[in-house]
Amino acid sequence: MPPIITAENVSFTYPDGTRALTELTLAVSRDERVVLFGPNGSGKSSLLQLLLGFMVPDEGRISLFGHPLDVSHLASMRERVGLVFQNPDDQLFCPTLLEDVAFGPRNLGIKGQSLSGVVRETLEMVDLWEKRDKEPYRLSWGEKKRAALATILAMKPEVILFDEPSAHLDATSKGQLISLLREFRGTLILVTQDLYVATSLCQRALVLNNGRLVHDSPMDDLLHNSDTLSSLGIPFFEMCSLCTTYGWHKWEGTAEAASGRNPPAGGSEARGQRSEVSRTALSLTSSSPNSLAEQEYCSPTSGSSHIIYTKNVDISHQDSHAD
Repeated sequence: MPPIITAENVSFTYPDGTRALTELTLAVSRDERVVLFGPNGSGKSSLLQLLLGFMVPDEGRISLFGHPLDVSHLASMRERVGLVFQNPDDQLFCPTLLEDVAFGPRNLGIKGQSLSGVVRETLEMVDLWEKRDKEPYRLSWGEKKRAALATILAMKPEVILFDEPSAHLDATSKGQLISLLREFRGTLILVTQDLYVATSLCQRALVLNNGRLVHDSPMDDLLHNSDTLSSLGIPFFEMCSLCTTYGWHKWEGTAEAASGRNPPAGGSEARGQRSEVSRTALSLTSSSPNSLAEQEYCSPTSGSSHIIYTKNVDISHQDSHAD
């Protein structure tokens, strides 16, 4: 099956002389789920805007659905590809949430009861129907994130580009957003440094650095590539180091781990063995936790369940490597 998104030797420089991308080449297939990693200024957000034609490459070519991304195809491409901005306030501009969600479909020519049905269906999907008449600025940050996604979902896109979906979200709001994106049936490209979000949603990982594509692999391969992770400052490597220091083990399915012991039994019995926790493993990015507890997450590539766990360990009085 031919890719639906291609970039061939794409380079882009901002008017002030800042080089964003250099000779970048990639291809994304239909229904693929891809995460873009990389340090600040590596070109991730610039690439998303180039893919939707908000900016034009200095060199190279971008194609969507087999057509070059030029003036003659921009309008039709934007009906099929949606971009969710990092800051939802940049996406919500109407007097009410209902009008914001109706804006896109209305511009596609949907009217009357059909428009009302699309808006209601979408707002119910993101659990915001009851707040349809509120001014967007009165929503919480998590609600704004879901509202911004709703403005794109209402357009029934084939591709969603999402810039930093979990930025500034608490654990509950992050979980709600992950659930919504799991339900989306289409191609998904995320920009994030959040390994929990990435491993929950994406099968493929791309790493940009200084405007160049330096890594392209299945997600699980990247998670085992400590050199790449540490050189780019991706916090998962630090988390792994901390877990290793304090005796954490990673289990896949029911397979034996390196220690030769079997993981805890599944179901409620395993869940009952969790220790008290102030932060879960995949949230350990900047602060030292007082204790560690088991954390489950899904591997999108294998579909297997992963468990990171430990005994009840109080590390508040130990020399922590989390700082």
